[in-house]
Amino acid sequence: MAVDGLDTAAEVSEKGGVGKTSVTSGMAAVAAEWGLKVGVADLDPRCTLTDEMGITDPDRSVNDIFYTDSQKRPPDPAEIAREVLVRAGPAWPSNVFVLPCIREFGNRETDPATGMEFRLKRALWGLREDLDLGPVVKVLVTAIR
Repeated sequence: MAVDGLDTAAEVSEKGGVGKTSVTSGMAAVAAEWGLKVGVADLDPRCTLTDEMGITDPDRSVNDIFYTDSQKRPPDPAEIAREVLVRAGPAWPSNVFVLPCIREFGNRETDPATGMEFRLKRALWGLREDLDLGPVVKVLVTAIR
């Protein structure tokens, strides 16, 4: 999938235990080994990819990208994504970045806000200048329905 010049891959399954996290982190590791500046996005409220990437207690998360306040004009997801993107933990190469998840992201499943399906696309567009490949997105489908 390309988002205006940014190549993006998505690992999607409703089934747990099929290797989404392993495949996603493996793809990021290979891309990093090739010298690409790569990002991963964890869209699973279990946050296993975030944990595997060495991120604990992030200041911002994908939840910030998707959250909208019905009383205010929604912020631009492209700007928020740049604030959310963090370098992976010390066990990962310095050219690997993460859009981390937090458990509260599961609340987005029942979020009545309109246009939620476009917020991720806009967020990824906002990272097009910062990454060579990315993000490799791990998606738990039920989390974004």
